[in-house]
Amino acid sequence: MLRVSILAAAAVSCVALSGCAAGRRIAQTPGVLPDEFRIQSRQPLYVPPEYSLRPPQLGKPRPQELQPETAARAALVGQPVANRDASEGERLLLAKTGVVDHRLDVAHAG
Repeated sequence: MLRVSILAAAAVSCVALSGCAAGRRIAQTPGVLPDEFRIQSRQPLYVPPEYSLRPPQLGKPRPQELQPETAARAALVGQPVANRDASEGERLLLAKTGVVDHRLDVAHAG
């Protein structure tokens, strides 16, 4: 009878410890897990190259913000696609799909 109660207590404690994080730490031996900070080497800090950004000018609109009229026109009409030749990758893809005559500005073809 004593043997059964000891086995039952051991089983209950194993089940209880398997659900908590402290039980996992108790079961693991220290030093088994790799240290991720030792595996990853850090790149040295460096000063980025000069980007030649223009300083902001007082009183002038920001270049990244559209004027309301321009934003409304772009929403209604859309942005025209600049006419350009297909890149080598685009030509290869079109050749493999069997497209012979293609235009990159199909949406604005007139």
